[in-house]
Amino acid sequence: MAASEFFRGDDFFSNFLRSVGAVPNRFPGLLPFLAKEILHGRKIIIFPEGGMVKDKRVIDGAGDYNIYSRTAKERRKHHSGAAVLALNLGAFKGALRDIEEEGDRPCLQKWADRLDFASVDELMVAARQPTLIVPANITFYPLRVTDNVLRKGVELFTGGLSKRFSEELLIEGNILLKETDMDLRLGEAISTDTHWGWWERKFISRLVCRIDSLDDLFAVKADKGKWADRMVAKCTGRLTIGTRDAYMREMYAGVTVNLSHLISRLMMMYVEKGWTEIGRDLFHKTLYLAIKNVQKDGSLALHDSVTNPVIYRGLIDGHCPGLEQLLTAMVASNLVEIDSESYRFLPKLVEEQEFDAVRLENIAAVYANEMAPITGAQKALEQAMAAAPDIDDQAHGAEQLGIEAAEILLRLGIESELTTEALGVQRPPFGEGGIAAEAPEPRQVLLLALQ
Repeated sequence: MAASEFFRGDDFFSNFLRSVGAVPNRFPGLLPFLAKEILHGRKIIIFPEGGMVKDKRVIDGAGDYNIYSRTAKERRKHHSGAAVLALNLGAFKGALRDIEEEGDRPCLQKWADRLDFASVDELMVAARQPTLIVPANITFYPLRVTDNVLRKGVELFTGGLSKRFSEELLIEGNILLKETDMDLRLGEAISTDTHWGWWERKFISRLVCRIDSLDDLFAVKADKGKWADRMVAKCTGRLTIGTRDAYMREMYAGVTVNLSHLISRLMMMYVEKGWTEIGRDLFHKTLYLAIKNVQKDGSLALHDSVTNPVIYRGLIDGHCPGLEQLLTAMVASNLVEIDSESYRFLPKLVEEQEFDAVRLENIAAVYANEMAPITGAQKALEQAMAAAPDIDDQAHGAEQLGIEAAEILLRLGIESELTTEALGVQRPPFGEGGIAAEAPEPRQVLLLALQ
C-alpha cells in the first residue's frame, strides 16, 4: 500500500505504482479487497508507521511505541490496519473450517462464488493456509547529508523546491546514488489464527453464514448490531492492540546496529550524565569496548562496521573511516567541536529540531533514536562506559593489537581463500629462500598471528 496522494492524476509515477500492484491507502473497501487478494495467494506489504519517520523516534520515555504525525502535529500510536486485516482474515478462515466440519455446503458454496473461487475445494485450500504477519526492518547505512545531483537537477528544472521535498531528495537521493548498505531483517512471524475461544468461533461462524460479503465482516461494530456481532467486534478490538504492539516490537528489534548507532547513542548518554566534553582517548576506548560487547550478544543484528575488524581496526587511535565520516557531518552541523584532546558536545546536540529538518540538522539524534529500542545495544554501551576508565591504556592497546591483528588476518585469509576458489586459482605460497611451502589454513592464520 502507498499514500493516496501518489495516485492522483494520470502521470508516469501514478501509472508505474499501479503497474507494480500498489494500492492507495484510501482505496474504497480497502481491507475487504486486501483480504480477498490474500485468499487468492497474494502477499501484502503494509507500512504500519503510516508515513516517513524522519527522526526515527518511535519510543517515548515510558517505553511506549508512538511516532510523530505530520497531520495532527503531535505524537500518535502506530496504525493498526495490518492487525485488523490479519485478525479478521484469520477469523474468517477459521469460520470456514468450522462450517466445513458442520457440513454446511451451501454456505461454503456461497463464499466460493462471492470470492471468485472455481470450487469449494479451492476455497478450502486457501482457508487452511496460515494467516501470518511477518515484521520486517530495513536499516540504511550510512546516512549522508551532503548534496547530490538529483536534488540539484530537480531544483534546476522546477525553479525551486519546498524545504520538505528538498530534504527528502537529498537524503533519499544519497541512498540511491551513493554507496549505501541496505540491511533487510525479517522478524518472528505472528499468527492470527489461534486467538479465538470456542464460543467466539461459534459467533464468528454464524456471522459468516449470515453475511454476504467481506465488506459486511469488516463493517461489524462493537456498539451496534446483533449482540453476538458486537461481541465479535469487541474481541477483535481487544486483540488488535496486542497484535499491533507485537509486530511493532519485532519490527524495531530488527534494526541492524552499525557504528554510527553506537557513536551517536554513546554521545547522547554522556550528555545525559552531564558531560559537556570527553577525552578522545576515553571515547575511542569506550566505543571499542562497546563494539566487543555487542559482538558477544547473539540476539543482535550487527552491521559489518561493528563485526569486521578490517573496518574498525584504527578506532582506538581515532583513525576509522566510519568514525571520521560521522564526526565530519556532526562538526558541519555544529553538534560537536573537536580539538587534539577532546570532543565537546554543543547544545544543539540535544535541541529539538523541526521534523523535516532533523536529518540535516542532527544526524546523531536520528541514529540514537533508531537504536533506542535495542536494549542489548544499550546495555553494551552502559557496560563499556563503566569499564573503560579502569582499563590501562597501554595494556589494553597491547591486547587489542594481538586480538585485532588475529581477527584481521583470519578475515583476510578466509576472503582470500574464497576469492581464489571462485576464480579457480591456486597460487603456491613460498617459504624461506623462495621455496614453495604449504599454505596455512584460515584457522592457522589465527594461531600464527597470536604467536
